[in-house]
Amino acid sequence: MEIPHKDISINDLDSGKVLVSDLRPSWSTIKCKVFDAGITNKLFGYIGESCQDKNEMILLRIYGNNTSFIIDRKRELETHIKLNKTGFASQVYCTINNGYLYGYKDGNTLTADSVRDPKIAPIIAKAIAQMHCRVPISSTEPVFYSTSALGCNNFPTI
Repeated sequence: MEIPHKDISINDLDSGKVLVSDLRPSWSTIKCKVFDAGITNKLFGYIGESCQDKNEMILLRIYGNNTSFIIDRKRELETHIKLNKTGFASQVYCTINNGYLYGYKDGNTLTADSVRDPKIAPIIAKAIAQMHCRVPISSTEPVFYSTSALGCNNFPTI
């Protein structure tokens, strides 16, 4: 399935809300949330006020400035789509020039303590093994570029 592309760039919560309202016209009132823990993206969440399930939320990932120097954004999107096809990630709704919209999938963020927990570690290992058995690998190149391969002169000056 081809993911639709909208030839726009979005950098703020309200512009994203307009895009989401096009995607979900039945949402008469849309609540917004800013997720602020990321370092390479802006992440906004949108959900209809009448929605009962937070898994109906739509996320807008906006790529951080110049992060394409270290992250292969095309490959990142391809990986998200592959993970969705095998049940490990949410659906991608559309792409924009500087990011994409996708579904929310409820879960818990792992911490250094949780991955060491004897009750949780085997669950993590099983999920990783299942993912590696079911998700096809198309390349051996890393999603994050090697800085030595890029060369220091490719980074923008600040």
